[in-house]
Amino acid sequence: MLLEWLGNRRRQSFLIGATNFLEDIDFAFLRAGRFDEICLIIPPDATARKQILTLHSSVIRKLPLASKLDLTEIAGQPTFMWTPAELEKLCLDAARTGMEQDAKKITLTHFRDALDNIKINVKERQTKIQTGVAKMKELDIVNKGFLDAQLKVFEKGEGDKDRVRAFIDNL
Repeated sequence: MLLEWLGNRRRQSFLIGATNFLEDIDFAFLRAGRFDEICLIIPPDATARKQILTLHSSVIRKLPLASKLDLTEIAGQPTFMWTPAELEKLCLDAARTGMEQDAKKITLTHFRDALDNIKINVKERQTKIQTGVAKMKELDIVNKGFLDAQLKVFEKGEGDKDRVRAFIDNL
């Protein structure tokens, strides 16, 4: 029924889907005329990670942050390839660490301690992204220009240019 509905030219709605495993989707769903676009959502770059950390620590949760706390260091190399959900967890864990220590303010030290307790397998994440990009390059319905633009934005936003360039070259 879903394939029939997707093929109906007169439908007055659209479908948005998300998956971490594009390679597992039946090809019948990925043919032209089914989904109009498939786009890669890559992990946020350093600038976006800082904004996400600020959002979850100052806007959504309103944590009592130390006045001179700069999240730039945490948003850089230590959280490379992290998802927004993992960054949110980092903020919560930093707050929890501060509470356990009876701290009046959450400091960079609390964030560093929380970093030590969250383990992200960056190599595995990179492999999954590489697999997804390879699959996307095989499909006709993927906007290759948009895909390349996303990768350029990601590269530009990271501090470790050589590492990111090597990752993108392997895609």
